[in-house]
Amino acid sequence: MAGRLSPALAPVLLAAVAWVVPACAATPNRKPAPVAGEDAAPPPADTPPDLPSGNVETPLSPVAGRDLTRLDGAIQRFAQSRAGRLPTSLRELTTEKSPDGIPYLRTVPTDPWGRPYGYAVLSVRQGSYDLRSYGPDRTAGTPDDVVARADPVRTH
Repeated sequence: MAGRLSPALAPVLLAAVAWVVPACAATPNRKPAPVAGEDAAPPPADTPPDLPSGNVETPLSPVAGRDLTRLDGAIQRFAQSRAGRLPTSLRELTTEKSPDGIPYLRTVPTDPWGRPYGYAVLSVRQGSYDLRSYGPDRTAGTPDDVVARADPVRTH
């Protein structure tokens, strides 16, 4: 069935095109990526509610959103069991074990576009971090980024 569109996928693609075209027309200039230590701007008001963040929905954005939710949960559990210390990398979630002796993640997934998810600690003191997929264009700070709305962890 190569080259044929699945009838179940057609509404998803149409919704994505309907969302992408106006968003691209409304944002001709790309925003720079957030700088470490600075607060990232809140997502735009027209962000679809089913995405963690970002301006443009693609058919794979919900997959990235689910992955980011899972990664965020692992980061939160890691920090909770380590007095607020954030992992230095996502890989640390697979090598370090929880108090129960189980790794926080079995593997770190790649985003739906085959790239690693971006993770950066923004403030150790405030327990804030940035967790995102750079989207299909693979460029940070562009409208197709899928960004987790990560709550800061409690630091002790």
